[in-house]
Amino acid sequence: MVNDLSIYENYGSEWWNPESARFRSLHTMTPFRLYLLESFLAQDGHDVNRKDPRVGAGAYDWTDKHVADLGCGG
Repeated sequence: MVNDLSIYENYGSEWWNPESARFRSLHTMTPFRLYLLESFLAQDGHDVNRKDPRVGAGAYDWTDKHVADLGCGG
């Protein structure tokens, strides 16, 4: 398997487009990833009220919060 880095140059303009056929799966995973993150925050004593991982961010106030997403990116 070869890691073809040209995909970032060729399709970078589509990266933030949630309707992009190439990157749609990344965007559809975001609600679940937020659900997991909020679940970890709740375990640490933060006030989080999440019910359904299929919907957007829960009751946790993300205002002025920063999250570093250190994924492999493929």
